[in-house]
Order: sequence, then C-alpha cells, then structure tokens
Amino acid sequence: MPSLNFTVYVDKVESGAKPHTIRRGSRIKEGDRLYLFTGMRQKGCRRLIPPNTQYDATGRPYVIAEKVVTIRRIRSRRPTPHWAWQISSKRFGWLPLTMWEVTEMADRDGFDDIAEFNRWFDQYKNGEMLQLIWWIPSTLWFAWYRSVKSREELRQKFAEFMEIGEVK
Repeated sequence: MPSLNFTVYVDKVESGAKPHTIRRGSRIKEGDRLYLFTGMRQKGCRRLIPPNTQYDATGRPYVIAEKVVTIRRIRSRRPTPHWAWQISSKRFGWLPLTMWEVTEMADRDGFDDIAEFNRWFDQYKNGEMLQLIWWIPSTLWFAWYRSVKSREELRQKFAEFMEIGEVK
C-alpha cells in the first residue's frame, strides 16, 4: 500500500489533469493501491482525491496503479549534447522517446514546458531508473507498447493514440 506525497501540482492531481507521476525506484507494481497525499509528515497533511478514487473497507480513499513502466533520462553526446529519454521494453530493450513524446509526458505530468521538466529531473543521476506510474487509465498512452511487434508499429500506435485518444 504505497503512499505518494505531492508538493507541487496538487490541484492537477485532484482535478485529474495530472494522471501519472514519475518516481525514483521500483517499489510500485501494477495493481497496487496508491494512497495520495500532500504535506505528508506535516501538521497540514491531507489526502488527495482524484476523479477515479475508490475507498477501502475503512473508508480511506485510494487509486489503483493501472500501469507502471520504467523510464530513464540519459545524456546523449551525438550529434550534439542533450538529454534523451528512453522507455524500457522487454522485447526491444531501451526505446528512445521522441521530443514530441517527452513533451506530451511532461505536459501530462503537470509541467508547463519541456525545459521546466528537464530542470526538475536534473536532481537525478544520468541513466537512473525511474517509474512512470498511471492511476487514470484513460490517459494511458503507453499501455500497448509491450504488445507491438516492431519499433515502427510502436511509433504508429503512439501517433494513433495521440490523434484519437485510444488505440484500436
């Protein structure tokens, strides 16, 4: 029963505008109950209740970790130095994300732009494994990445999702 604390974008979590979070480590598994808070370990601590909240037997609100994938940010040196994001795939190894995909991930995570997103992740080491954790399944744009047969199909499915909001 992992608890997640939010210090920024609290209003976006509660409104459903922030459907996922990116966290260090690998402690959260798909299907886990996530208890969302703001101000943990402080006097003003309170539970967050996004649109798809469920309640346990004691009445505590929680959401389900619908999808959890591993991502990382690495320092690329070719052709010019820049940060590159990758997503883990058991079938294909590490797949690079396009700038457009990273921008979409940053936007859904609550950041105003890609520069702010990258500044936030400057606190992590190069290549450190991070978890991308969704609790609102309708916004899941990587749910199908394990079932594709080629990188080209993966790109096509992603573009299809972004165009119509779901994958056929």
